[in-house]
Amino acid sequence: MERLKLEFYYGQEAEQFTFYRLPKALITDSRFKDISNNSKLLYGLMLDRMSLSVRSGWFDEENRVYIKYSLKSIMEDLNCSKMTAVSLLKELQAIGLVDIEQRNGLANIIYVKNFVSGGEEALDRSENCTGKKNEPVKDDQSNNQTSIKDEPVYEEDQSDFSTGTCQDSIPGVVQKSDPNNNDFNNKDSSETNHISLSAEHVDNPIRVSRMDQMDETTAYMELIRENIDYDIMMSNSKWLDRDMYEELYQLICDVVCVPRKTIRIAGEDYPYSLVKSKFLKLNSTHLEYVIGCMKNNTTKVSNIKAYLTTALYNAPNTINHYYTAEVNHDMYGTM
Repeated sequence: MERLKLEFYYGQEAEQFTFYRLPKALITDSRFKDISNNSKLLYGLMLDRMSLSVRSGWFDEENRVYIKYSLKSIMEDLNCSKMTAVSLLKELQAIGLVDIEQRNGLANIIYVKNFVSGGEEALDRSENCTGKKNEPVKDDQSNNQTSIKDEPVYEEDQSDFSTGTCQDSIPGVVQKSDPNNNDFNNKDSSETNHISLSAEHVDNPIRVSRMDQMDETTAYMELIRENIDYDIMMSNSKWLDRDMYEELYQLICDVVCVPRKTIRIAGEDYPYSLVKSKFLKLNSTHLEYVIGCMKNNTTKVSNIKAYLTTALYNAPNTINHYYTAEVNHDMYGTM
């Protein structure tokens, strides 16, 4: 096979074919004329987070997709105050574009509603859409719908991104749909020109695949940053463990963002999907625990990457026992 001579992406060029999609119906449909433009923009951002939810298996027991979008993330994305962010969420919930449910002791989950569906059509779609149900939300966690005015647990920074519907689409590419003729008081009868890519980019499956992969990788890296409170932990320039924390972050990204069949943990091959799932649940406490264990280790480590990968994988299963043993030793070890 002849090797293709393809160009590199430089700087911000990697983002030039990535777009947020705002449904035209939100502008033209009379049902949505009373909600603010910022609320419509927020709905578009929520739609953008749907595909990662699908890839991560975030379905409830009725096969409905949900997203996680913290209030802090909304404030950062829209550059607005907390009061404004809450107000926008209220608008979307009041008109029925989103449902927000409280999970006991955990961050809220958000159901982004289909703006064109209703009634039995939605029920039919839930049966026809394909999606792998993974770790569904339990009845005792999600059946209580939460009103925005209660302002429950939005502060938990567990967001998780991207776009997705039941239709097949290329992430980052604005699809050409049925022809839409806009009639602005019959001043001009002109057809709307959809944003489209040049034939060179659309017809090149390798380039499209790369764009898709970059989209997903960026989303996962951002999710991992939020899960481990990366920005908060790294904000202290005097923290002596900053470099170790950075290395663990990079290692987690490497494990999650590079698909493979298996990953070796403690000399055994584990399914990539299992390891990826556990690594996406790691938080700052787990990383600090691994750093502490590394500091206390006095034996020679020949393969440091394999050692740290195993330590991160086992951290959620051993952290509580470790600290319990430490407490028992401090309290009773000298008696």
